[in-house]
Amino acid sequence: MTKSRILELILIIIASIKTKEYGGHESLSFFLGVIGFFNFIYLHIYMAKLILCRGIQASGKSTFSKAWVLEDPKTRVRFSYDDLRRMMGQYWVPSREPLVLAMRDNFMRSAMSRGYDIIVDNMNLNPEEHKYYENLLVDFPEYTLKNKDFFDVSLKECIKRDKERPEPIGAAIITATYKKYKDIIEG
Repeated sequence: MTKSRILELILIIIASIKTKEYGGHESLSFFLGVIGFFNFIYLHIYMAKLILCRGIQASGKSTFSKAWVLEDPKTRVRFSYDDLRRMMGQYWVPSREPLVLAMRDNFMRSAMSRGYDIIVDNMNLNPEEHKYYENLLVDFPEYTLKNKDFFDVSLKECIKRDKERPEPIGAAIITATYKKYKDIIEG
């Protein structure tokens, strides 16, 4: 059940109580108590999510993220450094990285202020990147931070998948990434 459908059901129940359709109460305190109860349930069971996909290149992060967003496109959004970089032309231009980071910050804050569930399909293996998202939650305590790990996909499989891509990055880069973050990946 999607968040939007749950919210809709909560509002129907509240309206039913208020209109006495089910023998509702006229007491304002009862009505406010019901609103508070459903708000508590909604926030604690269905808190907004910030999901960080973690894995090396070609491990399935973007494929998973795109499908996840399509399951509930009214309440979910996806952020991807790769898509931003491709949008700006040549993929890797180091002098543009401050712009990419500024766009990330604007996207995240805008989406969070509107209550969207967010999935980030970058590698998210660098501890500094993770710290950024943890610090962001200080301003948005209604969000929970979760990792979605893609560590079960082997290095060999990632290299194979990369070869099938329109713009492969190559086995050397994927292997170097794996070696750099091996401690995190192998836990």
